[in-house]
Amino acid sequence: MHMERTPESVFHVLNAQCLSPKATSTTRWKIPYISEHLLNNEYTFVPFMGITETWLKGYITDAQVQVKNYTVFRSDRDIRKNGGALLYVHNSYIVSDCRVFGDQYCNGIMLKIDDLNCLAATIYRPPECPTHSFRRVLDEMQAFLDDKQEENCEVYVTGDFNLPHLDWSTMTISNTLGKTGKESAMMLLDFMSKNFLSQVIHQPTRGNNILDLVLTNRAHLICETKSTSTCLSDHNIVSVVLGYDARRNANYGHRVKEAEDFSYFNLNLMKADLEQINNDLKLVDWDYLFDICQPDADGSLFAELIRLTVLQICYMHAPTKDPPKVDKRPRVSRPRRILHRKRKKLKGRLNSLKRLNPDAPAIKKLEEELFLLAYEIQENIRK
Repeated sequence: MHMERTPESVFHVLNAQCLSPKATSTTRWKIPYISEHLLNNEYTFVPFMGITETWLKGYITDAQVQVKNYTVFRSDRDIRKNGGALLYVHNSYIVSDCRVFGDQYCNGIMLKIDDLNCLAATIYRPPECPTHSFRRVLDEMQAFLDDKQEENCEVYVTGDFNLPHLDWSTMTISNTLGKTGKESAMMLLDFMSKNFLSQVIHQPTRGNNILDLVLTNRAHLICETKSTSTCLSDHNIVSVVLGYDARRNANYGHRVKEAEDFSYFNLNLMKADLEQINNDLKLVDWDYLFDICQPDADGSLFAELIRLTVLQICYMHAPTKDPPKVDKRPRVSRPRRILHRKRKKLKGRLNSLKRLNPDAPAIKKLEEELFLLAYEIQENIRK
C-alpha cells in the first residue's frame, strides 16, 4: 500500500529574465513552466516564491501572470525597460499587509503573511544602481520591519542584489566592487546587522558569483539551500528547504520534524549499533520485496517498502531520543537577548577579520562597537 509522504516545504528565488505573457513573446512558456514544475508539483509545498527581472509593464494584468493556487503581488518598472519584482503567495494564506516600492532602478515587494507569522520580501537591485535608489528601497524595507517589530515574525528578504564581490564567508567587500558597489554593500551589511539577519546562500547563483540572496532572522529553521541550473534563466534557481511543514491545515504549527511517530527523527542514530544494522540489511531478501510490490510502474511502492524496512531495522538497534530537557533558568528579557545575539555576531565578524586581515582598519571600529555593546548589556541587567 502506498503511504502518503509529507511534501517538503520549500520557497524559491529566481531571476527570470522576462516573464512576459504577450503572444509575441518568446518567453511566454515560462509562467506555465513555473506553475507546473515549481509551484504545483506533488513533491514540494511552496508557501511563496520571489522572482526578479520580470520585465512586466503596467498594461499587463495580474490575470495574465496568474498561477493556479497562488496570488500574485508585483512591482513593475514602467519608466525603463527590464527590471521588476514579483511574489507568488499560496492562496491558503492571508496576506494582511503589502507594500510596493519601485523607481527607475530598484523594485521591492514586502508582505506580511499572517498564517506563517512571516515577513516575506523580494528586492531587485540592478548592476550600476545609484546609491540613493538602493538606500530608498532599504529604507522602505526598514520601515516595514519597524512597524512589525513587536510581532516577532520570521523574516525572509530575497532577491537579486547584484553584489558579486561581497564575500559572504568573511562579510568583507572587495576593492573591485567600485565606489557605488561598495557603498551599496555597506548599506546592505548595516541593514542586516541592525535587523539581526543572516545571508544563507553560499553557492554561486550565476557563474561563479552569489547574486541572488536570502536574508533571514531564522536561519535555524532552514534545513537546506540549493542553487540549481534552470532553463528559465542564466541565473540558477535558489531553493530553501524549511524545517517545518508550512501547509495551512487544522494541525498546522511551526513544529520542526523531530518527534514524529515511527520516523528517523525519533532515533538517536549516534548511539546505534551500526554493525548489527548492516548485518540485518544483508539478510533482507530485496528481490522478494521487489516482486511483492509488482505492478509498480513508477517504483514508488518499492521505494516506500525499502524505507520502512530500513527504518524497522534501525528501530531494533538504535535507542530513541531523550525528551528535550526543560530549561529551568530564568527567562532573559527580549531586549537583552537581542543585545547578546548582536554581540555574538559582532564577535564572529571580528574574529574572522582578524584571521584574514589583521591590519584591517575596520577591526578597531568593531572592537569599539563590542565595548559599547558590553556596557549596554550591563546597563540592561541593572534595570
